[in-house]
Amino acid sequence: MATTALQGLPYPVGSDTPAGNTQILTLANAIEKKAVMVFASAAARTSALSAASVAPTEGMLCWLEDVNRYEYYTGSAWVRLPGMRTGCRLRRVAAQSIPSGAVTAIAWDTEDEDTDAFIAVTASTITIPAGLGGLYDFSLWANAQAVEATFHSNRNYIDIAITAAATGIPASFRMKVDSVEDQTTVSALNVPIAPGDTIQGRYFQDTGSAQNLAAAWITCYRKSA
Repeated sequence: MATTALQGLPYPVGSDTPAGNTQILTLANAIEKKAVMVFASAAARTSALSAASVAPTEGMLCWLEDVNRYEYYTGSAWVRLPGMRTGCRLRRVAAQSIPSGAVTAIAWDTEDEDTDAFIAVTASTITIPAGLGGLYDFSLWANAQAVEATFHSNRNYIDIAITAAATGIPASFRMKVDSVEDQTTVSALNVPIAPGDTIQGRYFQDTGSAQNLAAAWITCYRKSA
């Protein structure tokens, strides 16, 4: 069989031995590798390719339904297309008691989005998965308020605590909790993060007694590799 000039797709010519079904199948298999394939998940992709005895080739493109993203094969691994959303968005719905005088990690009880298993629900620590280092943006919001009588003489804050391998990254990004305003927000932008680095949203209050954190929300999204 001959092949097309641009993409090397096989087609029968007059000198070929007639074999209609085989020739059509050969063309179909070649086209399939260059089309956008759809799989339920990465595991389903691996299973389907194995069952069909098809080895992925460089440039193959597919859509994964469970994480709603495109991935392509580099010749050695499947990776997401640049710009595909990567990260997590978490909430604390139930009130959490915060003891006085201790930095307390917020335990997230609701997972609104998690593209790559950044965290287990009800845990407090986000961990950057293998292969997903890069520049990240983080935002933490908390519905917390310091007791007026002790606010001026004690420290009260929320922070984003980052364990990063990169030199020059602050250990935390902090914002004070006000005695009047009950909503506090802090962000950390363009932070270089490596796989295995961890992130926590935390609350510190030193009012002399336990205080309730009524609700909280955190986002962790990769903006570039």
